[in-house]
Amino acid sequence: MKMFLKKDLRCYAVLLLVCLTINLAACNTVTPSVSGPGTTTEANVTDDYVQITFSESNGYTFEGVGTELDPHIFRSFNLKKGVTEEDWELICQRIKAMKLHKIRVCVMPEWHEPQNENNDPMDMDLSAFSWDNEDINSLFMVLDAAEEYGVDVNLTLWGAHFSKRSWLAYPATSDWVSWVSPPNNLDEWSENFCALLKYCFEVKQYTCIKEITSFNEPNGYFDIASYAAKVINLEERLRKEGLRNKVNLCVSDGGDSSYEWLKSCVTNEQLEEISDSFTSHFYRGIETEIAALQQISRQCVDIVAKNGGKTYKCNEFGLTWNDGGDYRDTEANNSFDRGVLEAKMITAFLGEGCVGLTHWCLFDEYYSAGQLMRRGLWKFKSEDWAIRPVYYAIAMITQHTEVGSVMYKGAVEDPNLVSTALQGENGWSYLLANDSKEAKKVVLNNKNEDDGTYNMYLYSSETLPTDGSLALNAVTEVNMNNGAITVEIPANSFVVLSQN
Repeated sequence: MKMFLKKDLRCYAVLLLVCLTINLAACNTVTPSVSGPGTTTEANVTDDYVQITFSESNGYTFEGVGTELDPHIFRSFNLKKGVTEEDWELICQRIKAMKLHKIRVCVMPEWHEPQNENNDPMDMDLSAFSWDNEDINSLFMVLDAAEEYGVDVNLTLWGAHFSKRSWLAYPATSDWVSWVSPPNNLDEWSENFCALLKYCFEVKQYTCIKEITSFNEPNGYFDIASYAAKVINLEERLRKEGLRNKVNLCVSDGGDSSYEWLKSCVTNEQLEEISDSFTSHFYRGIETEIAALQQISRQCVDIVAKNGGKTYKCNEFGLTWNDGGDYRDTEANNSFDRGVLEAKMITAFLGEGCVGLTHWCLFDEYYSAGQLMRRGLWKFKSEDWAIRPVYYAIAMITQHTEVGSVMYKGAVEDPNLVSTALQGENGWSYLLANDSKEAKKVVLNNKNEDDGTYNMYLYSSETLPTDGSLALNAVTEVNMNNGAITVEIPANSFVVLSQN
């Protein structure tokens, strides 16, 4: 009798479990379609689903995604093109809508010191600097916006403008292939930068300036010994002026493919000791494979981690420059594919341990009377500030991720998929790019999370707004069950899952 009851109960339990599973699947499953995004429960997972697993953190904390925003918009060469305060209000509206995490702002020493304020670099006289002119006021407009909208700022010294005969520049010679010069006097250079910082902190009361870079792409101007001397000089002056604890000091900032320069900076004992982080720049073409992007970031992160243990950031990234310096509005620049490229760059870099990236640049503007920088997320006034597709790929990330999140690389064998998870105070976000020509059915397995509800945002050729909207709407809602999310993403697309 006892044996009969035990067997009967087991059969009943199995039957109940089967019925419950069928009922849940019928109620909660959205069957995926090859033609568009969809979700499914774990019950429908088959062998054609690709597994992406998140186990342990990569050990780094997310510092944000931002853009270059150089302060030229209210300089004369843009004003002569018809730029107005209403245009700046539109730009600020977009900064706010993007929830931009950070901006990098390049500055030049002659903006606030057109002539040497005195002959003693150790005697800083703030009243003798120029704090009310077109150039410096344009900078303050940008910093005002950053302050209002909670955007962190990196101030980068671009160099002294030798073609305009900056007093801190060397004479222009055939040796200089660019338009800026390294400083001809290190003490005066450090005084100049520190004067700007003191005025920003003490007079303007800015709190948005979080980090500084002593020179843009210095590997084109210095050997490692002269560069180290310059950075050391600046760091010492920061301490003298009581500024060192107010800003993080970024070192290296080398141009594209500058692994050796980065390594030279990291392995320099003095630079490693005084720096807070190391940076470099990378631009790549539309067809760049995910593995190549991962290799770039991994190599940079490894160089920094093995030799100093500091963090690595990519302070410029974007689409490859044509012919080494083409500012024209190219087909690739305006393409949907540019957004896929830059989204997978961000996803790949973060997964490997790069803590932040800065896209070049926020919007098109003139950098001089004859040079329109056409690398922005949207076009210039003459083209009605038209939004490029890439805007939506970047905005999806800034709008739905949280600075300070712990980062996790997704382990996946499919070479056309890359994914990174970010765990913030307010929940999880998942970045997932598919650069193949086929839709992918994917299972995200997170050993650190059990359940949750997510909004799914999709960057695809079919979801781009046509009405100038500043944000993509969620295409669906997905559920995590027992640590797994299943989702299908279209070919050549980018997905962000943001926890509700």
